Amino acid sequence: MSTIVGYVTPKPKEQRLRRYPTKVINIIGGPGCDKSLYSSAIVLKLHLMGKTVEWVPEVAKSLVWQRDFEALRNQYGIALQQFRILDLLDGQTAFLVTEGGLPQLLYYNAHYPDNICDEAKTRAQILEWYRQFDNINLFAQRDPDKPYVSVGRLQDENRAREIDNEMRTLLSAEGIKYTLMPSDHRKIIEWTASLA
Repeated sequence: MSTIVGYVTPKPKEQRLRRYPTKVINIIGGPGCDKSLYSSAIVLKLHLMGKTVEWVPEVAKSLVWQRDFEALRNQYGIALQQFRILDLLDGQTAFLVTEGGLPQLLYYNAHYPDNICDEAKTRAQILEWYRQFDNINLFAQRDPDKPYVSVGRLQDENRAREIDNEMRTLLSAEGIKYTLMPSDHRKIIEWTASLA
């Protein structure tokens, strides 16, 4: 016997038990810039500081690993799934850390070549969802000396570096503030300690 589980619409925010005023830490950057290093270091340090924290997986990355290129064409659907995860966890922990945040999805909505969605409507919806959270944005500065790892990515190193620059331009155009963070675990941990 199989069980079908569908999406359950969460209670409106004003009816939910909110344990914490959650901060969403969005790790932003192009492919292969060590976003996982940032999120791992931040989650570890927050745990060591006794803070409640949850790592939120990147929906689009799981689709890349699955090689589900059809689903990747639906940038609205990806953004909706990412929002639903964030929305479900908002208020349950003090911090949410994600490498697939809504600011990152703004870029792919505008630049994914096979996007089947209405770009303007999806952009407006992503921005509306983004504004529902208390966001902290870190832009992962690529280490120029570290070799590029192409496994699990659709872009080569040159394109990944172009995406870094294009993302920063888009964030500035949208008025989304971010902190540029070097790819150095000591500096990431030091920054995280300042959140206490």
